[in-house]
Parts: sequence; structure tokens; C-alpha cells
Amino acid sequence: MIEHSALGDRQALRAAPRAAGLIGFAVAVFLVLLAKLPFPQFLPYPLAPSFALMLVFLWGLDEQARNGALSVFALGLLEDMLASTPFGLMAAAFGGVYFAALFLRPLILANRRLAWPAFVGLHAAASLLLWWAIGSRSGLYLPLGSILAHWAGTALFFPILVFVLRWLQTYVYLGASAVRAL
Repeated sequence: MIEHSALGDRQALRAAPRAAGLIGFAVAVFLVLLAKLPFPQFLPYPLAPSFALMLVFLWGLDEQARNGALSVFALGLLEDMLASTPFGLMAAAFGGVYFAALFLRPLILANRRLAWPAFVGLHAAASLLLWWAIGSRSGLYLPLGSILAHWAGTALFFPILVFVLRWLQTYVYLGASAVRAL
């Protein structure tokens, strides 16, 4: 009886990281869908923060890597399908932000005040590259004001999302240890 209990405990410990990764991915899918909801239009351009990109950045800072590049790619493809962007474009953008966050992880975890500026810079680069890629493919470039509104909305919501995820981790483990470090 004791051996069976110990075996069950080992199986539960092995299943915990996978369950945490699934919970983190489910939260990411929820954030993708949340970003598609219409926000109040009080600005001349729609405010639609990229919640999924914020979470992808946090996954890149995750030391335990519950959600890896495959999850980031799948999330990007979901974003492509919902936003009607060229298939694979958001997956490439998400992948670029994820791998840049992996590269910057030691620097950001050593000085947590660099997380927000690093995210803002990565998001600005990703937004301009996406603006150029979609515009050069279609021949129509969006006004830069809409890109700046999207960028500013995402940059302003990043600390709020980190706060909410930190609060949620006190009750539910989301598989993002980087949130605790920030």
C-alpha cells in the first residue's frame, strides 16, 4: 500500500508541469479572445492591446519553461486565424518576441525594472515589422496613428497584466514563474 502511494505521488509530480503548462496555454487562449472584444472607442483609433504578446514575453522570462516555442507558435497561429493576418505572420512575431525574451532573461531577472522597457521596445519593433509586412503584402499601409495607439495600449496594459497574473498566482499556479520575479 505504501509503495502504491509513493508511485502515485511520483506520477502526480510528473503530471504537475504538464498541467501547469496547459493552464498557462488556456489563459493565453483566453487572452487572445479577450483582445478581440471591442473596447470603448474614446480615441480616434481603436485601443486593442495584445494581451497574448504580453504573455508570450512573460513565457520567455519563465525559468521553468512550462510553455515553450511550440505553444508560442500555436498561439500565433490562433491569432493569425482570428485577426485574418497572413498565416504564420503573428506566429513569427510571437516567436521573435519569445526568443528575444529568452535572450534577455538573465538581464531582466537580475534587474526587474528592465522588464517593462524591454517589453515596450520589443513590442515597438514587432509592431513596426508587422505594419511593414502587412502593408507591403497588401499595398495598403495603415495610418501610423493606429499602430501607435495599439502599441501604447499594449504598453500601458503590460503592468496591469503582470499585476493580475501575480494576483492569480497566489490562488492558481499558472506556470509562469517569471511573474513572481517581476
